[in-house]
Amino acid sequence: MSHREEILARVRSMPDLPGGAPRAVWLLQDPESDPRRLSSELERDVALSANLLRAANSAAFGGSRRISTVRDAVARLGHARVLQWVVASAIGPTTARPVLGYDLPAGKLWEHSLATAVGAEELSRELGLGSPGEFFTAGLLHDVGKIVLGNFVEVDAAALVELSAREDIPFVEAERLRLGIDHAEVGAELLAHWGLPEALVTACRWHHDPEGAPTPSPIADVVHAADALSLAAGMGVGVDGLRVRVSPGVAQRHGLNLARVERTAGRMLSAIAETGDLYSALTGR
Repeated sequence: MSHREEILARVRSMPDLPGGAPRAVWLLQDPESDPRRLSSELERDVALSANLLRAANSAAFGGSRRISTVRDAVARLGHARVLQWVVASAIGPTTARPVLGYDLPAGKLWEHSLATAVGAEELSRELGLGSPGEFFTAGLLHDVGKIVLGNFVEVDAAALVELSAREDIPFVEAERLRLGIDHAEVGAELLAHWGLPEALVTACRWHHDPEGAPTPSPIADVVHAADALSLAAGMGVGVDGLRVRVSPGVAQRHGLNLARVERTAGRMLSAIAETGDLYSALTGR
C-alpha cells in the first residue's frame, strides 16, 4: 500500500465529530432552523453549552441582561458565531496537542488555526466579501489535515525539510512529492468524511493552491491569505511555515495591497487579544 493509500485509509477510519456537532453544523447553516431543535442539539455537549453561555455573557459579546439558557445564547451570539464555537469545541482539544512531524509543540497548531480564522474573518470584512463567520470557520479548519498527516510526516520529517530547502519549494509541495498527498488534501478528505459543507471542504483543499481550484473560490483565496498573514505574525510557525507567500493571483483578484494587509493584521491581533481566551477555553487547556 502506498503512502497516499495508507493516509486516505486513515482518514476514512477517523471517528465522527463528537456529540451533536455534525447535526448542529447543518442546523446552524440554515437561518430558518427550529430554535428548539438547535438548542437541543447544542445541549448534548455540556461543556460547549457552558462555554456558549460564558461567551454570551462576556464583555466581548454580552449585553446588559445576563442570560442563562442556550437558546438565549444563540439569539445573542447569532448562528455564525455559534457555528464557530461548535467547530472550535469539536477540534480544539485535538489541535491543542503536539504535532511532532511539523515541529509544533502543544498548543501551536491551535494558535495558528485560531489566528488564521480571525485573520480570514477580518480580511473578508476588509474586502467586503460578506459572511465573515463562514470565513472564520474555514480558517479554523484549514490545517486539520495535519492531525492525520502529522504522524506520517514525523517519520520522514528531516527528509521533507531537506527536500524543501534543497529545491527551494514550500513544505506542502515536498509533502506531495514524498507522500503523494499533502495536508490540505488530507484535511479536505477529512472534512468531507465528517459531512461538513462543501464551502469548508473547498477552502481547506485549496488554501495552499488557490489557483488550482476548479472554479475561483473567494473563501479559499481569503483563507490562503490569512494563513500567510498569521505565519508572518509568528502564530504557530512550524517547519512548514517556511516559504509561505500570498499568491499574486489572490492579491490581484482582491486588490490586496500593503495597506489592507496592515489594517487586517492590526485588527487580527486586537481580536485575538480580546477573544482568544474565550476560544482557547474550548481546547481544555
